[in-house]
Amino acid sequence: MAVLLSAEISLAGNPLAKERIEPPGKERPSIPMSEAEKEESTLSITVVGASGDLANKKIFPALFALFYEDCLPENFTVFGFARTKLTDEELRNMISKTLTCRIDKRENCDDKMDQFLKRCFYQAGQYNSEESFLELDKKLKEKEAGKLSNRLFYLSIPPNIFVDVVRCASHRASSTNGWTRVIVEKPFGRDSESSGELTRCLKQYLTEDQIFRIDHYLGKELVENLSVLRFSNLVFEPLWSRNYIRNVQLIFSEDFGTEGRGGYFDNYGIIRDIMQNHLLQILALFAMETPVSLEAEDIRNEKVKVLRSMKPLKLEDVIVGQYKGHGKGGKSYPAYTDDPTVPKDSLTPTFAAAALFINNARWDGIPFLMKAGKALHVKRAEIRVQFRHVPGNLYKRNFGTDLDKATNELVLRVQPDEAIYLKINNKVPGLGMRLDRSDLNLLYRARYPKEIPDAYERLLLDAIEGERRLFIRSDELDAAWALFTPLLRELEEKKIFPELYPYGSRGPVGAHYLAAKHNVRWGDLSGGGEYEGPSRSRPRAINEVWPEPFLEALAAQVAIDASRIFGRLAAAQALANVFQVSSTWRAVSRSDLLWHRLARCIWGRTQLLHDSWREEYIYRHRTARNFRNDGDIHVAIIHSNEAPRRVHFGDVVRDGVLVDFTGRGQWWVGLHAGVPGRAFHIWDSNTEQLIYVGGLLTDPDSVRAWHTLTELTELIGRVRITNHESVVACTSQRLMLLI
Repeated sequence: MAVLLSAEISLAGNPLAKERIEPPGKERPSIPMSEAEKEESTLSITVVGASGDLANKKIFPALFALFYEDCLPENFTVFGFARTKLTDEELRNMISKTLTCRIDKRENCDDKMDQFLKRCFYQAGQYNSEESFLELDKKLKEKEAGKLSNRLFYLSIPPNIFVDVVRCASHRASSTNGWTRVIVEKPFGRDSESSGELTRCLKQYLTEDQIFRIDHYLGKELVENLSVLRFSNLVFEPLWSRNYIRNVQLIFSEDFGTEGRGGYFDNYGIIRDIMQNHLLQILALFAMETPVSLEAEDIRNEKVKVLRSMKPLKLEDVIVGQYKGHGKGGKSYPAYTDDPTVPKDSLTPTFAAAALFINNARWDGIPFLMKAGKALHVKRAEIRVQFRHVPGNLYKRNFGTDLDKATNELVLRVQPDEAIYLKINNKVPGLGMRLDRSDLNLLYRARYPKEIPDAYERLLLDAIEGERRLFIRSDELDAAWALFTPLLRELEEKKIFPELYPYGSRGPVGAHYLAAKHNVRWGDLSGGGEYEGPSRSRPRAINEVWPEPFLEALAAQVAIDASRIFGRLAAAQALANVFQVSSTWRAVSRSDLLWHRLARCIWGRTQLLHDSWREEYIYRHRTARNFRNDGDIHVAIIHSNEAPRRVHFGDVVRDGVLVDFTGRGQWWVGLHAGVPGRAFHIWDSNTEQLIYVGGLLTDPDSVRAWHTLTELTELIGRVRITNHESVVACTSQRLMLLI
């Protein structure tokens, strides 16, 4: 992805864009050359914007990797072109710092690097100057020495100067006896109009066959493997439809913020930067019908059909968020608007989630959920395919009420640590019938020790060879913008305020409500950046507060289950505050606030407690008895926008109000369902098996059973919401949340 300036594309007022110049003839089809022809031809690669970040970090290293693998022609040269004044040697010194050999290709690395650098040259000039490109053409011809010349231009520059460069290169630096191709980096406009204008202007000087619109995600190993997995394995293709698939999730997350790119990013936002291109292209590849062949045009034809079949995006099916500052582990992380290049009142989303639908026979009614964000808890990109529940499942009782635990799921981890795994249910060895959720996996790192080529290597090689299937055609681009432009306009016109989420969290809680609205649970809530195997409980010190990822996952699960039953929790704003509880708790627990001061704050809210629990006949005098100042159990009551407050609850054995939360430092989650007769569930964290169900919360036997289990077993709960009066609590010896 290019590091671009924040200048918006504005082509309509560009006089150069209105010139009427006929484009050169259509590029000849690629025909394999004989050895003699190869010896008599040359390849000249010009990186326009050579002094930029993208060129140094991605393009030059990719070209060197291709050279090392002997994928480039015998006669090739690489030219850097930019406004910065550099000598050939200065360019070589600059790019040599980013060139590396793969771990499995260390032999002769220095020699290969020297050979490559000797083929690199530099030409300084202005992007809108035909004279500068005429000078470039002279140097290219010197190196080509009269041979048949093929020229590739890589535009690693801001989009507002694409047309200037293409015009100058077309007039002054095109090949006269071979092919000329231009690789264009995103963004391809900001909406349908600017994208269409850019395409029209480029086509004044180039044909569609000469334009290679690059989306580097299409060059990722797992994305390219998607069609192989589907079309070459009989076990998958029959399942690839609404009959067996319940939902598809396309997830992209980065664990860092804008990192100095705030000026560019604020002009585009996460929807334009990630969803409209990367994720939508993956969706099209995933959902397309079987192409006639593997030829580029046949594949791209099917992708266009999918994009044109998409239902219009509704604002109600989209959630936007923006990360805020957050302190974690003694380190402070800035908010998006703390970036000096970002306006303090910016509404640009750094997170977005959307539910999309395809209006065709194969996918009708199936939600395709996209989620993309910056400053999240982990760096990850993956495709998750969740299959339907087994009709009349004979083992339903083994999964309790949570049939989602039995869902088969196919996961394609695009990055990092490429992997494909299929989640299945199987019997745990031994007596009795205990089921476990296991994984059939292909871990690329373990199966293929060879280092996987970077996406830019694959795409550059395809452009050199004239292979277009991984590049975006203009009608694909038009269809993609037609889907997102109305939504983007509505967000901007209505000035939708993004939901704030802490830096390093799992994103805004609204994303979980969105998923729950479509009866979906996000598949990436299990955490971890490594391969996901069966769940493992995490040991912790006896006085350690609950880890924030767990609290976030708990809040997400509450949102999902609540939404499935009755739409949305009444205390929706309170639920959003769960994400801040851990840090707030630390501040409170270390303060010198005395209990009686806290008690006065809480006592003023007994009517709130009474109103919430009146069906259990908990009156003021009885509620008051629960505020005691002995013991270790505390609760954070969250209400509206007020800060969480610490109080103490007595035990249920004596007061008959709540479950006995004396867990002796063990992990567990309880469910208090609001009225007598609601069940609570206990789950074993190691096996994820339901080990206790049911019982009245006012039943002493149930209370004692709960108490015994929490003392003897390390537990973690899967929360189930059953009624809009529900109250959820989680606890250690130091912290309990009550919502």
